[in-house]
Amino acid sequence: MTNNTPTTMRALVGGYGPDWRLEQHELPTMQIGGVRVRVVAAALNRADLYMLEGTYSPNSKTSDTYGAGMEFAGIVEISSPMAPYLPAGTPVMGVTRAAFADYALCHPGTLLRMPDGLSFTDAAALPVGLITEHDALLQA
Repeated sequence: MTNNTPTTMRALVGGYGPDWRLEQHELPTMQIGGVRVRVVAAALNRADLYMLEGTYSPNSKTSDTYGAGMEFAGIVEISSPMAPYLPAGTPVMGVTRAAFADYALCHPGTLLRMPDGLSFTDAAALPVGLITEHDALLQA
């Protein structure tokens, strides 16, 4: 952790009712192989709204309360030996649980380098759509 990195962060949490709740949480604890990203932008999609309604429960949801959001764009803060191609400072977009937060812990396989010239807000809206297109074309 760098000297400029806080020890806590803001995070939206669902499962309390019809709205997400803004809470203060500890930064995600680094795990072997994990990459911690400082989130710059996050995107809202239909699955997030279904989770908020309580009508969608993915396998990754482990309790009634959950860190909201799943797609984002940001900057790698701490990389992993498993991801030498994503050094600290790399702009990335990806998918992970609890993306509506200041920091996200990710598996390197769920991250892509952001293309040059793409804004963080545009990049945040791409990961789930790209995965859906990939699955539609190759898993059919």
